[in-house]
Amino acid sequence: MWQQFRTPFLAGISSSVFLVLGQVLIAPLPEKTSAEVVINLPPEVPLVGWQTVSERSAAESSSGNTTLPPSDREYHYVQNGVPLEIEMRYLNSGRFDQYFRYYKPSPPQLEIRQYQGIGSYGVFVHQERAYLTACINPWKTSTFTQEEYRQEQDSAGMRWDRLIPWFMGRAQLRDSGCLWTHLSTPLVGKSPEASYQVLEKIWPTWYSFWSDNFPET
Repeated sequence: MWQQFRTPFLAGISSSVFLVLGQVLIAPLPEKTSAEVVINLPPEVPLVGWQTVSERSAAESSSGNTTLPPSDREYHYVQNGVPLEIEMRYLNSGRFDQYFRYYKPSPPQLEIRQYQGIGSYGVFVHQERAYLTACINPWKTSTFTQEEYRQEQDSAGMRWDRLIPWFMGRAQLRDSGCLWTHLSTPLVGKSPEASYQVLEKIWPTWYSFWSDNFPET
């Protein structure tokens, strides 16, 4: 009798598996918005060669720029009288370029560069400050555009170890998320390129810390 039902039974199981895979590809769980994701970034991050001045959480931020969305953390350093500010914000995707709209006027002459072994980042000048900005993602790279982010996400593939949590609606089968990283320093008589070099010297150390300590969601 078992043989009579064995084939339909196995066919039903196979159909269920393909149905689940189809749901993953066609209708994945909706990503949480940044407001729904609670990330506790460390209050202090040591930076070799720089003295920590202060750090601010979103609630404590006193930057005075009310048009910017609140940062998860702001870290402040100084070296030989030169100040450095680093903003870190967790986003649910690689679309951190949307935050440029908060800069008025929009950053001119934005240049995308590559750092070997890390990935891409952008540099620009705004209101007499030099900026370096990038998305640190879960795949041990940095990206600057949405296209780059999606390519890295597709290359990483599915996280099958999360299959059971996914069935329960508690996890995604694909990694997502981005630590939007924003380093800046005043020009103070330097050329933009000279200031970029200061930030680019810091970048690999800062990236390495956050890549190794990417927050779990």
